[in-house]
Amino acid sequence: NELPRDLTMSFAGHVGTMGSCLPSSDSGPSQYAGSQARDWRSTSMESDDDSSLASQKAAYSYFNAQRDFIRGLTNLAERLRFLTPDERQESLHPGLDSISLPQNAYFPLTHSSEKFTRLLRFPHNESIVFNTKARCPLLLVVECVREEYSVSQALSKSEPDESDAPSVHGKRSAPPLKSSLSLADKKREAWDQKTDRVSKTSGLSAQPGWSLKSLIVKSNDDVRQEVFIMQMITYFARLFPTEYCWLRPYHIQATGPDTGLIETITSAQDIDRLKKAPGFVSLRHLFIQRYGQPHSDGFQRAQANFCRSLSAYSVVMYLLLLRDRHNGNLMVDDEGHFFHIDFGFVLGHSTGKQIGGMVECAPFKLTAEYVDLLDGSNSAVFKTYCEGCVRALKEARRCGETILTLIEIAGTRSNFPCFLQTPVGKVLPKLRKRLLMDIDEGAVEAEVMRIIQLACDHKGTRYYDKAQKMQRGIAA
Repeated sequence: NELPRDLTMSFAGHVGTMGSCLPSSDSGPSQYAGSQARDWRSTSMESDDDSSLASQKAAYSYFNAQRDFIRGLTNLAERLRFLTPDERQESLHPGLDSISLPQNAYFPLTHSSEKFTRLLRFPHNESIVFNTKARCPLLLVVECVREEYSVSQALSKSEPDESDAPSVHGKRSAPPLKSSLSLADKKREAWDQKTDRVSKTSGLSAQPGWSLKSLIVKSNDDVRQEVFIMQMITYFARLFPTEYCWLRPYHIQATGPDTGLIETITSAQDIDRLKKAPGFVSLRHLFIQRYGQPHSDGFQRAQANFCRSLSAYSVVMYLLLLRDRHNGNLMVDDEGHFFHIDFGFVLGHSTGKQIGGMVECAPFKLTAEYVDLLDGSNSAVFKTYCEGCVRALKEARRCGETILTLIEIAGTRSNFPCFLQTPVGKVLPKLRKRLLMDIDEGAVEAEVMRIIQLACDHKGTRYYDKAQKMQRGIAA
């Protein structure tokens, strides 16, 4: 987050104002009067200089404390990585207790123009460690208070009263009661249910603006490539026609070459979790359970949301070669929107030393289950899906040179894993081909329809899902 402009420019502004207040040479002041003016100017400038320096030191100290807090979180994720999976969860909360929460600290995944969200504490035994082979990402749950001013305005406020800002994990407040839920139950718990449960036991939830937020902390993982892909998705979100397409950019913050923070989208669940829920039959059956019968307004609204989002992400997956698209990396939110997460394998870089790419070779993921949710391949809804793909790819084709330039800039002398695997000089010609830039405008729609037909229930998609189920237990 950048410092406010009025802070960085305050000294220059003071000098300009003082200059305009000095008497002009035309007024003919005496030598004594001129001396007084010079003395007054010198004193005022020194005073303003001291004030500006003090403001800058305060700003530095404030953001330095915030940085050290974030570094403490990523260092904790790194330390836990060397423990056994059973020891990691047990060591998480003692580790959080050892991290100093700065006074008036704010939620780190906040833009400078957004409302200041002050951190209160990490509620006891609510945060979770996710165990993987090479790292252990932390899902941190934190109690917050949303203020009326923005992050950039926070520096202009006076120092907060210590009595109003709870210390580390709210130790000045009563500790929350322990939950009877198991760790597995907490992983499956809906976010609104979790918020309601924690608010009843917190002791801090009576504060105006209280909320429960979460974020993912990663170590031993270069998330800068994911930041870049999210920037491209944000660009596509502005480019694609909104009446046919929907994309969900989210905040990814690289805090170092191998550490980072990732926004959690609490209104969504991954398809792997949905499929493992008791009573799950299919996505269509899930939508009927959630939103009503197929003829109802609720179902049709959720189906339209799924259709628009599937169109957009199909084109994004096709253009950027998103890989490792198992059901743990695919999400459905409460309104029926579909979206992707985790962009560690893109633009020609695949799992399993490129073996995964030989299996996961479909243009994009379009399973028979998705088509069934869209009422089948001969339905009006599926035709709307196809129209969305056509329009999105046409827009991408229209801005193809810009897209190629963005990829070239990011890939030149880059250490991103995708460009280390496939140099940008080889990525660009293939991307130009996928953008359909070398075919006539009139042939674009037919080519997009051919790509959709090829992707539909592709055997590579089925084989990859089966492999992930056998190797990692992810639902197919």
